[in-house]
Amino acid sequence: MSGLIVLAMMSLFGPDEIENTNAVPERVYTKLAYAADTPATRPADRVSPLVFIDPGHGGKKNHGCRGYDGRFESEANLLLALAVRDELVKAGVEAMMTREDDSDVPLYERPRRAHELKADAFVSIHHNAPAAGKDPLAVRYRAVYSWNDLGQRLAEAIAARLAPCDSLHANFAVTRSPEIPSVLVEADFLTHPDGCREAFDPACRAQIARAIAQGILDWLAANR
Repeated sequence: MSGLIVLAMMSLFGPDEIENTNAVPERVYTKLAYAADTPATRPADRVSPLVFIDPGHGGKKNHGCRGYDGRFESEANLLLALAVRDELVKAGVEAMMTREDDSDVPLYERPRRAHELKADAFVSIHHNAPAAGKDPLAVRYRAVYSWNDLGQRLAEAIAARLAPCDSLHANFAVTRSPEIPSVLVEADFLTHPDGCREAFDPACRAQIARAIAQGILDWLAANR
């Protein structure tokens, strides 16, 4: 397994969860210590919904995967996350970011602020790379991951707008909250030439951002 793939796994699962890289990740479960065990209730004084957008990776060492053109996932994630935020704000939804620049936010700190403010949703934005041994030119799809029923409904709403896109189950550190509906979006494969090109093309990125935001809005409307 390449160093970049291991680094990407560490950023999603946490370094304590990949001692054996051949293990099934969800066999190891680390509860978010600051999360309650039941769904959060929106504060009575909050006028509009609050959605936290998490651009995955970031910083000098936590780049995520390397794209087909040599640029890193952390940059693509931030660009897309900012665009999703702007779409939500235009729709009247309060949107906050776990990072707004190329900084490294500790994995378990990413959902913390969302829990402190009892956010309505937490959406982590990523771009994908194939597993070791797979041809990067032959693998390309979109997926939205959730861990529990709370997050699954949000994942399905986003996946419906990103179609063709799968709604899948995964025990990631950023999806396992029992309190805040939380999902991880793999918007495209950055290792695929077309996926990389579209990730860094402003027009394509805007289209994907609108789809993700609309999925979130659909879910919010269904859960008023």
